Amino acid sequence: MDRPPLLSESFTVTHDGIANVLRSDTLIYPAFDPKTVSKTPDPCPCVGIWDTGATTTCISQNIVDKCSLKPVGMAVTHTASGVLKTSVYLVNIMLRNNVGIPYVRVVQADIHGADILIGMDIIGRGDFAITCSDRKTVFSFRLPSIALIDFVAEKNQAKEPIRHDKAIPSRNSPCSCGSGKKYKKCCGK
Repeated sequence: MDRPPLLSESFTVTHDGIANVLRSDTLIYPAFDPKTVSKTPDPCPCVGIWDTGATTTCISQNIVDKCSLKPVGMAVTHTASGVLKTSVYLVNIMLRNNVGIPYVRVVQADIHGADILIGMDIIGRGDFAITCSDRKTVFSFRLPSIALIDFVAEKNQAKEPIRHDKAIPSRNSPCSCGSGKKYKKCCGK
């Protein structure tokens, strides 16, 4: 029996300037089967930070409390602050543009500046790209992964050399964003 093709879902987030942190609006739900549930539980809206250095997705105690989550186990995690034993929860995550991921095992951790840290366990399920052009940082994510993104292969397959015509300002010139600061103290950081 032929299975229907899996549809790809995606979203893009644009930040003005060079972004030091990639953030996106996120909804967290207690785990449920989206195919069989008659009423979707209430979501916990939050801001997510995307972190390719994190192996596992983490949620804050605030989300645990707001969603009335119950632990499904314990895990030992390695953080920048050291090794800690923490609770594991099962959640559904809804990213922007209805990109949903059911039954994600997450650990509770202290997160500064957000309520969820989206790690490689989610990033690695799809295609993730970051570009910085025209003083904008753009990151895009699609699920499931449907293509290999390889800039070296793209360059090698090009009929002509790939060039950019944008002049890069000198470090001491005024920043072109209009802030009045030097480029090195503004967008050139």
